[in-house]
Amino acid sequence: MRIVCISDTHGHHFQLDLPDNNILVYAGDFMTFGNEPKEIVSFNRWLGQSPHRHKVVIFLSLLSPFFDFYQGILLNCAWFIAMFDQARGTGTRW
Repeated sequence: MRIVCISDTHGHHFQLDLPDNNILVYAGDFMTFGNEPKEIVSFNRWLGQSPHRHKVVIFLSLLSPFFDFYQGILLNCAWFIAMFDQARGTGTRW
């Protein structure tokens, strides 16, 4: 089993040349501005086109107000995990 972990592409995910692997873990900012739905759609499309069998997206705590919104769009990842939010003392996991 091979795992590739990437993060903070800030809208440049289509420019990546990733090695073959079984699991893709994405942890960090995938958007440039953070408030553009088209960026979320683009990232979801990229996930859907990637050949990795399993995809894990680790969601940043600072974006926690948008969990429901993102969960409804990011459908091409096997797991969608929200990290612990220290300011609120809560954690969520999908």
